[in-house]
Amino acid sequence: FNRAGVSDYLYYTMEAVDITPRSLPAFGGIVVELSAAGLGTGREPTGSGASGFQVLVGHLNEAGDAVDFPRTRECLQLLNLDQAGTRLQCESPPWVGLSHSFITYYQSGMFQRFAQGTATLKFSAPRITLIQPNIVQGATGNNAPPPATITIFGENFGINQSDVSGVMRTASANIPCTNLKLNGAQVICTLVAKRGQSLIGTVVLTVGTAWSGGGQTTKASNPAAAIVEVPPPAEVAITIAQDITAIPPGSPER
Repeated sequence: FNRAGVSDYLYYTMEAVDITPRSLPAFGGIVVELSAAGLGTGREPTGSGASGFQVLVGHLNEAGDAVDFPRTRECLQLLNLDQAGTRLQCESPPWVGLSHSFITYYQSGMFQRFAQGTATLKFSAPRITLIQPNIVQGATGNNAPPPATITIFGENFGINQSDVSGVMRTASANIPCTNLKLNGAQVICTLVAKRGQSLIGTVVLTVGTAWSGGGQTTKASNPAAAIVEVPPPAEVAITIAQDITAIPPGSPER
């Protein structure tokens, strides 16, 4: 449609046809390409920014009649790849979540239009690569194990601390990861076990919520996410050799 004329704007239909790739890293910044229709008459030269348009990754509201902007992120550095406005290129935003829509959006003054694509996008699942320390102090006597503060290293944790939660799965209970702090590719938290619980198990992180497109968890079978307790002190009986000259001659010991 012609952005200078209201009638053309009302007559043309906007469509979001397809987008590739459909699996995006949580840190963002990879190039994605969009196929669309009704995005203009090519007034911007090929390779320039597509003025007035946005490509969004996110959701519509419950009624489906407007973009839910708090739950949506904009694709950056949007470029036209042809004069017909049927191919666009942009950089994926940093975010998390299992399922999102891609949306083409246009606004000019009081007029706005959008189209939701049929394909769904997801951001890469989180992965734990290392936990330090992975050997912690266990319980002594009838007491609970002392709290254990751990640092979890990995990838695809996102950029929002509110999107990340964690537990330690043991044979008898799930111990929450409390006081959680996200610092780039690191998560710092404290495991607080109750009396009768152990700190032997696997840490599992969940990144994303229903609000941000659905959570994804790290693998519980990942050896890099395992934690064990310091072994208890061992009791060993030994016999110390005695100087033979100190043993009386003719005695049974000699």
